[in-house]
Amino acid sequence: MADHINLGITRLEVTDKGLQLARPMAVPSVLLIGITDSTTPAVEDPIRIERGASIADFDLVSGAPSELTKAYLEAKSGGAENIEMFVLSDVSGSRWSTITEPNRYTALDRAYGLLLNHAVDFVVPVGAYVDAPNL
Repeated sequence: MADHINLGITRLEVTDKGLQLARPMAVPSVLLIGITDSTTPAVEDPIRIERGASIADFDLVSGAPSELTKAYLEAKSGGAENIEMFVLSDVSGSRWSTITEPNRYTALDRAYGLLLNHAVDFVVPVGAYVDAPNL
């Protein structure tokens, strides 16, 4: 082998301290879309609820469970393991504490546009009803 004195030797050392990337779950994913007035979760951004994540972040500011918290508990008790949550906001980006039916459907229309290319198996619009009056 030829001796190349002008070429330095590069040594690569990866110090990731045991970092492991989580594999995506193989079970169907469920996306819950609803409201909460809590400022902890991001607005209009799907948040995956992993093992150990605090579902209490989605509770109302008063400490009572929000519609998203209740829907999460229902989905979990029904066997769902791969759950994401999406907090609706009004046009200005503010969180809803209460919402009227027409406003909910306007917010859902906006959310569906934002989630158009989001990979999910089931989308659950929490608190929305097919037979809601005044639409």
